[in-house]
Amino acid sequence: MNVTVLGMGPLPGQESDRTHAPGIRTAQFVRGLAAGGHDVSLVVRTYGDAGAAPDAPPPPGLAIAHYRALNDEEFMTGDTLRDVLGQWVPRCLVAVTFLPSFRAAQIAGDMPVWMDLFGEPLAEGQAKAALTGNDDVMQLYYDMLMPVLQRGDRFSAVSKAQSHAMEGQLSLAGRMSRRTAYYRMVHTIPCALDPSLSRREATPLRGTLVPEDAFVVLWSGGFNTWCDVDTLFLGVEKAMGHNENIHFVATGGDLGEQDSSTYGHFATLIDRSTFKSRYHLAGWIPYQSLPDYYALADVAVNSDRSLLEVRLGTKTRFMEWIACHVPIVTSRLCELSRDLERSKAAMGFTPGDGEALATHLLWAAANREGLKAISARAHQFASTRLTADGTIHSVAQWARRPRRAPDWRGGLGLLEAREDRVRRELRLTQDHVQNLDSTIGHLKDAVDGARHETDLARQETEGVRAHVVEEQQRIAHLEGEISKLIIDRDHWKENAAKIQERLTTQDLDFTRLREGLDQQIQQQRELLDEVAKQLRYWEGIVRKRDARIAELEAKTAESQRELLETQGQATGLRREIERLSAALAAREQQVAELTAWGERVRATLGYRAYRFLKRRS
Repeated sequence: MNVTVLGMGPLPGQESDRTHAPGIRTAQFVRGLAAGGHDVSLVVRTYGDAGAAPDAPPPPGLAIAHYRALNDEEFMTGDTLRDVLGQWVPRCLVAVTFLPSFRAAQIAGDMPVWMDLFGEPLAEGQAKAALTGNDDVMQLYYDMLMPVLQRGDRFSAVSKAQSHAMEGQLSLAGRMSRRTAYYRMVHTIPCALDPSLSRREATPLRGTLVPEDAFVVLWSGGFNTWCDVDTLFLGVEKAMGHNENIHFVATGGDLGEQDSSTYGHFATLIDRSTFKSRYHLAGWIPYQSLPDYYALADVAVNSDRSLLEVRLGTKTRFMEWIACHVPIVTSRLCELSRDLERSKAAMGFTPGDGEALATHLLWAAANREGLKAISARAHQFASTRLTADGTIHSVAQWARRPRRAPDWRGGLGLLEAREDRVRRELRLTQDHVQNLDSTIGHLKDAVDGARHETDLARQETEGVRAHVVEEQQRIAHLEGEISKLIIDRDHWKENAAKIQERLTTQDLDFTRLREGLDQQIQQQRELLDEVAKQLRYWEGIVRKRDARIAELEAKTAESQRELLETQGQATGLRREIERLSAALAAREQQVAELTAWGERVRATLGYRAYRFLKRRS
């Protein structure tokens, strides 16, 4: 059976700088159709940034009867693609991924077409709009999706969730009718294992890129709009903080016009990391070199944002990891992630939970044997359910007897029927408008008569209106005067409040001053009492000295020498008395000065009290 596939390139195993998921999806369809006994011809649109030579041959292992690689302009515009199909004369077209499906809708004519929407286009547009903060991009996705939905004869999606969403979109596109009631229009085709990939036991990267004993956490593939690099960095960073042997290796990078910011943000986070030396960003690498990185990996990690694109889509990179027996740690969001976790073939965590991601990585680093069991279950899961011929069985079966969808001709589709009803309603509306125009003419005549009477009444009311205007002006003047009085009253109220506030402040100041003076007077009194005590003490001493001198004078009558000594002692005592007398005089002078200062303070307080009472009166 001659089947032509319109797909995306470069294909896995083809010489190029990088391989994107749409190219891997295209190879899956080619393998499945060839395994189903079909002669497959292939036209691919190559990514401009993939680095593939235009004349590069298809990879070995793909059974392709005819092959052409076209650039974007040749594939999407002009007659080049039509000329190729005219030479090959296929019985049907199988368009793999969104852009080839859009192009097939333009050039297929009456040829039966199977369209594979590899991911939900509108959800992809939503994710891009959320990243850029601009909803204008959504219009392009709508404009391209609608022709695809209206033209395809069969459709496929990557998950059951996307299949259900596509059925709803087809119904809104007018494809739900009595003709398609028993027709299965949408099929689910999950991603499949690439049989050319297998795990290598050794890799030159261990011991060069990372230490020999490193536990390697791998990320491979593009950093798209759905990538939650913040949670990825948080989880890896926390795990590195607890285990110094953990290293992170990433292949892939930004996706150009699709998403050029997510990878840059992740690189910025790494540049600020304490463990920067344990992060290794390899960038985009050829498909042939990927097995070396998969052999290096102890575990592969995936971190999704909670977007509709992820919930409806899948993870192509999982198939590569599983084929190379790399255990998976993934956010629990897309259908494939949940299926693997239910089968204990992957470790799942809630999107945005960096702590849970770190916990899984630390467990994995400490349980190498447990990781082998997980990767073995994943390989068993995929090898029994997700092979190329098994997943493409529905396409291969349809291609044996390709037919157009039952609603492709004959009768009106739902959209055309709705347009016809709208046209009929429009004609009825136009007739009704003509009747209304006639009625409006009669009403205009009646309105003209009423308008004349209104003019007469208006003249009578002009005089009343003038009087009302004068009264309104007088009222406005009175309201202005009242407003001025209210403003004056508020002004005087404000002044009175300020004066009261000043009086209160002055009362407080006077009270504080009086309390300070009382405290100072009390201190002076205490000082005077102390001086009096000292004077009485010294007076007692002087009396004792005088008594002693008298006693000595009586006793020294007999001895001149003793008398002279006693006189010398008396002279010393008199000098001491003179000194004490001088000190006492100085104290008395201080008391006199303090007393004079207290009198001045009393006079000042009296004067201020007088001024205060005078102001209050």
